[in-house]
Amino acid sequence: MKAFSEELEGQCLIASPGLPGDLFSKSIVLVTHHESTGSLGVIFNRSSRRVLGELMHKIPDSLRDVRLYEGGPVEKNVLTLIGIEFHGNCLKIQSHLAPDGAAEFLRANQQGCQIRGYLGYAGWAAGQLEGEILRGDWKLMPLTPALIEPLSREKLWQWAYTSLQK
Repeated sequence: MKAFSEELEGQCLIASPGLPGDLFSKSIVLVTHHESTGSLGVIFNRSSRRVLGELMHKIPDSLRDVRLYEGGPVEKNVLTLIGIEFHGNCLKIQSHLAPDGAAEFLRANQQGCQIRGYLGYAGWAAGQLEGEILRGDWKLMPLTPALIEPLSREKLWQWAYTSLQK
C-alpha cells in the first residue's frame, strides 16, 4: 500500500457521479498531503467571488487579487495558499505557502504561474482515501494545465470525468 500512497500526493481526485452525499458532488480535489496517517487536499474547482485582499489586509500587493476557493468542509477558516507553476504540458505545485513565500513564488516564476487561496480543506483518516478510491468513489487524474481553465465547477468536473472515460 505504501507505493500507492506515495503516488497520490499532487494528484487530482475526480468525484464519481455516484459519490454519496453532497459535500464532494462534482468536485475535483487536489491531494496536497498523503501518508500512512492520513490525507489532506483542497477542492480545486469551487471558486468563490472573494479575493485574498478582502480576507487579509497586511499582505504583499501582488497577492491582493488572488482568487479564493472553497477548499473543503474541514476548518473553513483555515487558509491554504498554493503556488502553481506551468512547465509545458505539466504543472508543479507548492502547497501551504505563507503569504511572503507566495509573493516570492510569484516573483521567481513570473511566466506561467499563479497563486490560489483555499479556505478549508478535505481530510481523510489513515487508509480511508485508498478505500474510497478502490470502491470507485474517486478517479485519479494528474494535475494538468486543462484543470486550471476558468470554467464553472460543473463544466470543469464534466470535462475531467469525461476525459477519464476515454
